[in-house]
Amino acid sequence: MVSPGDKHEGISERIRTRTAALFPSSVREGVESRVQKAYSARSKYVHGDLLADQKQAELRELRLLVRQVVLRWLILTPYDTQDLAPRLDAAADCTSCARAINEPLRAFFQASPPQEDVRA
Repeated sequence: MVSPGDKHEGISERIRTRTAALFPSSVREGVESRVQKAYSARSKYVHGDLLADQKQAELRELRLLVRQVVLRWLILTPYDTQDLAPRLDAAADCTSCARAINEPLRAFFQASPPQEDVRA
C-alpha cells in the first residue's frame, strides 16, 4: 500500500522530471531544482504557511520558468491528443525518446527565436 506521503512525493517527482524533460540536458538539473523549490513553496502555502521569505527575484524566475514550460508544452502537444506526459516520462530514461522531445523544440526555436523580455 502507498502511504499518502509517498503518493505526494510521486507527484512532485513526476512534475520535476516532466518539466525538466522539456529542456536541453545541459540545464535539466537546474530546472529540476527550481521546480523542487517552487513545489515546496506551493506546498507550504497550501498548508497555511506564509511565503514572506520568497524574494521578488525568485518569483520572477518562477514566472519565467512557467512561461517557458507552457510554450514548450504547446509546441510538443500534437493537435489530436493531450497526452504528452508519457512521452516526457519516457524521455527521462531513453535517449531516442529525448531526441523526440528535443528535435521539435530545437526546430521551433531556430525558426522562431525567443524575444528578449524588455520589461524591467
